[in-house]
Amino acid sequence: MAKKTAIEYTYQEKQEKVVVIDDSKTLCNTFCELLADLGFRTEGYYSGNTALEAMQKDIPDLLLLDLNMPDVDGYEVCRRMQSNKALADIPIVVISSYSNIDEKLKAFEAGAVDYVTKPIQMAEVQARIETHLSLRRYQRALEEKNTQLTQTLDELKDAQRQLIQTAKLASIGKLVAGVAHEINNPVSFIIGNAHIIQRDLTKLIQSSATNVGERTNIEGTLSELVPAVDDILEASHRINNIVKDLQSFSAKGATDKSTVNFSTLVKKAVNWTRKSNQPAAEILLVLPSYLPVLGDEGQLTQVILNLLANALDASKDEDTPTITMQGERCGENVVLRIKDNGTGVEAHHLEHLFDPFFTTKKVGEGTGLGLSISYGLVTEHNGSLAVENNPDKGACFTLTLPWHE
Repeated sequence: MAKKTAIEYTYQEKQEKVVVIDDSKTLCNTFCELLADLGFRTEGYYSGNTALEAMQKDIPDLLLLDLNMPDVDGYEVCRRMQSNKALADIPIVVISSYSNIDEKLKAFEAGAVDYVTKPIQMAEVQARIETHLSLRRYQRALEEKNTQLTQTLDELKDAQRQLIQTAKLASIGKLVAGVAHEINNPVSFIIGNAHIIQRDLTKLIQSSATNVGERTNIEGTLSELVPAVDDILEASHRINNIVKDLQSFSAKGATDKSTVNFSTLVKKAVNWTRKSNQPAAEILLVLPSYLPVLGDEGQLTQVILNLLANALDASKDEDTPTITMQGERCGENVVLRIKDNGTGVEAHHLEHLFDPFFTTKKVGEGTGLGLSISYGLVTEHNGSLAVENNPDKGACFTLTLPWHE
């Protein structure tokens, strides 16, 4: 293996390392000494293979490279560096006695960023080195900024997920009364029928113990137990479905999208809203039975609830608050329009309505996150959300999602 020459100086004003590869020991050492005098850390190698192996362990900031070498020529050194992730970004300045244009183009194609013809002027080499090192500094600064931006973006995404979950909990809070009513009815059935079963079983046991021959009484008691058990099972299924709906809506984290019937989600959201403590309003539904979309059921339900709550709030001061929800297929899309008969949105507010924390409500009445979160969720579903004022009165939110069989 060829002998390695390493000449190293470190100055406070420069910390960059420059590697020199030249099979001429005299030129290699001279370059190293001159660059060291300029304040660079330097190492010189007489062999391309030796240099490639060493640069893997201590990545330089720039390489001065001769093309004509016995073991591995400069072109091959360039090509190997370009195929090596750790070395690919190192600027390569070729110093060669070849002056024809074909050789220069070949060097640039192999990966060189600059080309200096021998005999050289050290001042010119220094200027080119400084230029490429400056570019490398800027590149590293940009990479650091990109890393910081990526980290900030990840933090923002985490914050967004937390805000979405917070909004879900807020929506659930508004629906607690309605859900409690939904659960209370089947629970009452269960409790009532359980008492009937308990009473009849007690009768049955007493009858079998004292009146063994009274078959008719036993059959009558058993016939009463059958519908009671049926009622209990039906009520239990209703509770189970309500709990499943809540779990689907409030589920945390990323979920897999699946084909869902958007009409069913709209009806479910309206049903919950009607039974909750929302302002009394007439909600008119114009929906086909089946509108398939690809999405997360909980997130889409949250969007519908947010839009419906917004429409109810906008029309709460009207004598007859009315919300019209019309869904249909338009080409390759599913479109839901939610219209209210409120005062509408002021023109200069329309373009900001989906901005985070923007709200037209009084202080303490809203966070300004509901519509912003809804807009983000719809965008994640490859859909769109828009708002405009109705020609007569109130506002209309238009939710569009891709049709999905």
